[in-house]
Amino acid sequence: MSQGTVPSPLRSNSTPTPFRGACEQCYIKKVKCHFSRGQKVCSGCQRAGRACYPRRMNRMGRKPVLKTFAYGTSSIISLILKPPEHEDRHSPKGQVSCDEYETATTVERCWASSTDQPLSFLAPEAIGRVQILTSFCTLKPPGENYRRVNHFLATKEAFFDVHRHFMLGESFVDGFQTAVLLVFNRSPQILSDAYRAVLGLMRFRKMQARELDGLDLALGTDCLRFLTTASSSIAQVEDAAVTMMLGQILLVYNNLLPCSSTRTITRGALLSARDWYPALMQQPGLDAITLSPVLVDTIECLIAREMPVLRLPITGRWVIDRLVGVCYSFLPLLYDLCERSYETKMNGSLKPIGSGHSIKDDPYSEIEQKIKAWSPECPSFFFTEYANSEITAMLTQASSYRTAALLVIHRLRYPLGTEDSIGHCYANSILDELSHLEAWPPDGATGLGLDFPLLVAMMEIPGRGQEMFKAFDHLRFRQHSEENLEFVQVVRKAYESGYAGLWFDLVNDELQFPVLP
Repeated sequence: MSQGTVPSPLRSNSTPTPFRGACEQCYIKKVKCHFSRGQKVCSGCQRAGRACYPRRMNRMGRKPVLKTFAYGTSSIISLILKPPEHEDRHSPKGQVSCDEYETATTVERCWASSTDQPLSFLAPEAIGRVQILTSFCTLKPPGENYRRVNHFLATKEAFFDVHRHFMLGESFVDGFQTAVLLVFNRSPQILSDAYRAVLGLMRFRKMQARELDGLDLALGTDCLRFLTTASSSIAQVEDAAVTMMLGQILLVYNNLLPCSSTRTITRGALLSARDWYPALMQQPGLDAITLSPVLVDTIECLIAREMPVLRLPITGRWVIDRLVGVCYSFLPLLYDLCERSYETKMNGSLKPIGSGHSIKDDPYSEIEQKIKAWSPECPSFFFTEYANSEITAMLTQASSYRTAALLVIHRLRYPLGTEDSIGHCYANSILDELSHLEAWPPDGATGLGLDFPLLVAMMEIPGRGQEMFKAFDHLRFRQHSEENLEFVQVVRKAYESGYAGLWFDLVNDELQFPVLP
């Protein structure tokens, strides 16, 4: 055992009673607390099948004043960056440091007040990714609805089942679950309501398919209303994280409805938290919450020739994300491409071929070279905790995004019907890459963001592209993904009728629902 590390009381075999006095549950019930030698759980908790943890000692002195986000009930959490190079990847399982033990018991005590379910995400190998420096206050007595949401968030299997469409694989569960639990403790009421609204809508969809007659939308409406006012309440980096998580839950909610305001939700959340992003990006434990909305907004703006809300700052660290995968360093390049496209559209400086355009004045040449030179550069040891299928999916996603961006540049220069051979070459390259993932994943549907490269490929090769688009339908959570297929048909008909502009300029009028990654 390394110097400065003490054995966890839960793992001590030196005395029959590892805690000082009775455990928390026995103390509350005022019953005798007895441990057999070498046991981690007292006899009472073992019979009841509940978690056993030390009794929380009351704090001495004046109670701290809580600073809470609207609807929040927990004290401020503080996160620290723990560089990967300082992690001991070869330490034997079962050994945790004193700090790690305090982290585990602090969070588990907080959650145990509302459920007897153990926190499976607090396995020793998972602890330490995010450390909590200040303890949580006791939550208000929760209602039954809160308990249900709390249960599936704190149970690994249930968490994965609910969030499977928003992760590249099961290896991302621990990090995503930890981040969600952190912000959930920050503002449990509003996030609980948002989750309930989404889960209720999902159940209703399974029973009713398309029709929404009889569905009560009041809870979702309240959450949307709260999101619109959240920006004025953000006072800490944790508040910004809550806003981003709420925005993502409501993004799912609106995508399950026949509603085209999804893009407003993503951009509204990002605009509210934009000033906090430099601080958010210093918290690796929140990557699972902060990166996905940036990807969604950037892709939408690239297709619509508009400006994204923000350009991700350079952090100086390697990032592998549950949805962005290994494309973190590619997002700033997509932002720059959006900027070039938007400026060109507003200035009218680049006309389609045949309208006086000079290639030497091409505003896309510089960014094109940067995109061609880009490749995901993550150290090999970063991939050791992921399954081979997940690694393949991340690298394929990165390659298809890069090729799709080059195809976008080509079509920003030339309308459909011009220089089609180059467009077909890019499109076939995308479809060839993605064809290897048609049977992916082998263990059930999880999230894989491929709609962006599939859309631009379908514009070039509608038949093959549409077949592959449908092949990945089991990975999608939303109800109106067929809008992409219909938009391709609308664009093709427009060109057949004499339209000579760029197909991107038809997006705002003809594509009713945003393109998700």
